[in-house]
Amino acid sequence: MEPITIRWETGHMTINPDAFFPTSAARIRKLLRVVALDFEHQDVIRMQLAGACESRAQELLDGRKSLANEAVNHHQKAADLEPQIETAKRRITTLRACIKEQPKKARQLGYPERLHEEREQLKKLTAERSGALSAFRKKKREFEAAEATAEKLRQNAEVLRP
Repeated sequence: MEPITIRWETGHMTINPDAFFPTSAARIRKLLRVVALDFEHQDVIRMQLAGACESRAQELLDGRKSLANEAVNHHQKAADLEPQIETAKRRITTLRACIKEQPKKARQLGYPERLHEEREQLKKLTAERSGALSAFRKKKREFEAAEATAEKLRQNAEVLRP
């Protein structure tokens, strides 16, 4: 949103609504005292500020759908990795058992090297799953925060209405 300028006899003030809102009721009261100094345009400025709050709240609520989709995608990615991780764990367990039962034959067949490769693969898969779950939790927090921020912006808009 474009900055809103308030002018009065002895000075002026420019407010960037995106940076200022959402805010507390006390800060809005202070702002309204400054807006009152520009008595000719007071109602217009208040409507502009309220409109900025409402439009930003609507943008946040509209953006929640994409946040939800992203969260679901990350969660699905983590769920899709689960069978691969379980398979890698079973392979590692099997290789360890083979190495323990027949160490000479296992060395000839290259099982220790395969075991090392499987462990590396498991590390990569678990790191990828961990990243996907972390991204899921982050998107979920953003989704919930968007609702709270939108509600605060709506409350700010109500206070700003003349």
